[in-house]
Amino acid sequence: MKICSVCNRENANVKGDFCVFCGGQLIEKNETVEIEIKKEDKVINKSNESPKQREINKNLKIAIIILVTMLVSVSGIAIYFKISDNTSELKDEIATLKKQISTLKDEKSKLSSENASLKSTNSINSKKIDFFDKHVVFVIDGYGRYYYTYNQMEEVTQGKSFTYWAYNLEQAIDLGIELGNRIKVALFLPLFYW
Repeated sequence: MKICSVCNRENANVKGDFCVFCGGQLIEKNETVEIEIKKEDKVINKSNESPKQREINKNLKIAIIILVTMLVSVSGIAIYFKISDNTSELKDEIATLKKQISTLKDEKSKLSSENASLKSTNSINSKKIDFFDKHVVFVIDGYGRYYYTYNQMEEVTQGKSFTYWAYNLEQAIDLGIELGNRIKVALFLPLFYW
């Protein structure tokens, strides 16, 4: 077992002569090393700087620290004001969006009310259409004794204007009027005008 002469740590199973922790020279654990330390009364100047140069370096370090502190402060203030500007812009945008939401909610309410009214009207109209489809037939004036349902009338007349009679289905049958075939009346018009 070897011990480092610098850090006094044990270095087990080390093949070299230097400490794996600090790089100091290793010695056997049983050996002792005498270290001679010389102390002098004077402090040795590590560099060749003059006292004036050291004062300048010290002042320079202080100036750099003050400059860095000022730059950080100014940057912080600029960021604060930028965030403040963004905050006020965002607050304005939020207020605008809240107004839009309120307007859209009012519009939705109006449209929902209108939709309910249209559904009610549609229901009434659907009942009327069902009634017409089941109970009302049309006889075209001058084209024989045939009746047509509303849907057949549109197909037969192709949207042209004709004089017609509307009958209750049962009444038309009682009068001997028969269900017309879907021959288009518009094809025969020129024959009747000659």
